Amino acid sequence: MNLDWERIQDQLTKYAERASGILAANYAFYLAFIALLVGILSGLGAVFLFYLVQFCNWLFFGPIKDFLAFIGPLRISIIGCIGGLLVGILVYFLAREAKGHGISEVILSVARQRGVIRPRVVLVKAVTTALTIGSGGSAGREGPIAQIGAGIGSTVGQMLHISERHTITLVACGAGAGIAATFNAPLGGAVFAMEVILNDFTASTFGYVVISSVSAALVARALLGNSPAFLIAPYDLVHPFELLLYAVLGIAAGLVSLLFAYTLSWTEDFFDGLSRFPEWLRPAIGGILFGLVGIFLPQTLGRGEGVINQVLQGQSHLALFLGLLCFAKLITTSITLGSGGSGGALFPSMFIGACLGGSLGSVFHGILPALTAGSGAYAIVGMGALFAGANQAPITAIIMLFEMTQDYRIILPIMLCCGISTLLFRYLSKESINTIRLARRGIHLRHRWDLNTMRSVLVRDAMSAPVDTIAIDATIEDVVRLMRQTRHNGFPVIDEEGHLVGVIALEDIRRVEAEKRQSTSVRDVMTRDPITVMSSETVAEASRKMSLQEIGRLPVVDGEDLQRVIGIITRSDIVSAYNWYVLRSEEPGG
Repeated sequence: MNLDWERIQDQLTKYAERASGILAANYAFYLAFIALLVGILSGLGAVFLFYLVQFCNWLFFGPIKDFLAFIGPLRISIIGCIGGLLVGILVYFLAREAKGHGISEVILSVARQRGVIRPRVVLVKAVTTALTIGSGGSAGREGPIAQIGAGIGSTVGQMLHISERHTITLVACGAGAGIAATFNAPLGGAVFAMEVILNDFTASTFGYVVISSVSAALVARALLGNSPAFLIAPYDLVHPFELLLYAVLGIAAGLVSLLFAYTLSWTEDFFDGLSRFPEWLRPAIGGILFGLVGIFLPQTLGRGEGVINQVLQGQSHLALFLGLLCFAKLITTSITLGSGGSGGALFPSMFIGACLGGSLGSVFHGILPALTAGSGAYAIVGMGALFAGANQAPITAIIMLFEMTQDYRIILPIMLCCGISTLLFRYLSKESINTIRLARRGIHLRHRWDLNTMRSVLVRDAMSAPVDTIAIDATIEDVVRLMRQTRHNGFPVIDEEGHLVGVIALEDIRRVEAEKRQSTSVRDVMTRDPITVMSSETVAEASRKMSLQEIGRLPVVDGEDLQRVIGIITRSDIVSAYNWYVLRSEEPGG
């Protein structure tokens, strides 16, 4: 009985490919389930942090404030000092990553640490954030819950021994879920994770992040209620001329967001320079300082939701007072976080932007009452514009504002201001408020992630050409001889017409006994239907294909003739291309 071994081998290959597809689909469902779990846990974390902040606020400004009544107004500073001291001790001795606003640490874990975040950071960040805000620190809980959610995602990924790439995806899932639950904005949270944390939009990753964000928002709504993050009056674009005024607001928001980012950075440098004081004591010093400001402007303490809602509803028309609050909040937030306090900069940026917008809106409405909306409309737009500029996240700001306000009528001013603010900030600074801290530590993410860098290089610019090929009828001994001559570990296999029919690598040759290499044909051991890459694709795509198939080289084919081999790209080619790109970009004018 004569068996057609070639046909049998083809059938087995097809069955293997089909099985591989089924496993891949099942793994996608498995990862989706894990993303759902991360979302639920992050939503519970957001609820836990909400109540923990409430408790600490009651504790510090209830029993402790009453106990210190004999001190008078200075008790605000003493409360800030006590809270800062507790935060400093916990952060210094348990988890240094819990210091500051948290987003930069999440970005660092994604970019340089394979998505690994220590599990203890989750609990330490929650407690220290509650202590900071509860004792009057000017900070938000949004950045911390993003770090807490990211920590949950990283911990789950590590416990289940998921690959590095998918662990990073779970980190983004947790961060987006935390934002979604805190702001009651599932779409905004998902886009935040993609735009700020990953700086990457891919359909597969976005699907997992959406699952986490939606589940977290549902958990928060079930336990905290379903209401917009901010209460606003209805506004509309009164006259097209207003867009010019909103453009002015966009410019102002870009400049103030830059001032906020660099004031925070300068304050961190200042407190880091206080070498005569132990690191764990510096948040207490910061507590004394922001407490002194809070004696005269108590609106700048804590999160300030009440103040923002008043400004957004147009209930405060004093332009000078709102301008004062804008810069006072900038200072108290910088002191709180710069000294080592634990909290977020996202909500304070919205507070600053709302006061800036409300101040300018009061002036505009006072001069042109018939052509402008009330100050509240400008406060809403300013809130989004400053958030967009400082975080370099215009898409997140636009979507999140729409979700939080549930009002579409002033979307044009919001888009205009967010765009102007982002562009102006980017023109004046290479770093966002989230990456300045990393840059100060010598970690420059100018090109952010290696994946984004590799998307700037095409395969045709990195491949090796011309390529050495081997004929399908050649013997294994011929392949060995060619390997010794070229020092290559694999070759594309071509037929009589020069068409690509397979690849053969050193691993294939090792399966053939030495005495049989002269009589064994390449046809018998080669890998058929090889994975290829087109010369017009990016090396990021080539690297992805190599990782999925666990191979070290890919034949490069012509885009117009997928059977014609024009080169080959290896892992070393990709590394060389990456190094060349980075070196070129770091040159002046690069």
